[in-house]
Amino acid sequence: MEGVKIFEQELEDNNGNKKGKIAIMYGGLDEENPKKIMDDVVLKYTNGKPHSQYVDIHLDNPWFRIILSGVNDLNFKEFKDQKL
Repeated sequence: MEGVKIFEQELEDNNGNKKGKIAIMYGGLDEENPKKIMDDVVLKYTNGKPHSQYVDIHLDNPWFRIILSGVNDLNFKEFKDQKL
């Protein structure tokens, strides 16, 4: 998939066991239909495996996707007042 960039990070539990992955992708910036290109890239990347996909809240960035797998196996903790 020419012109598509990706950042990947594995997600691990507290014992260092791989539980999933997060991928941030963008591409198709110069194309007439970047949504179609990114839909195809996500389909190829996920290969039918369970995942969650996130897009811009206003749906005005069709060239940007976030893919998350293994979220149900992560060790979550109580939200207190954590910040970015």
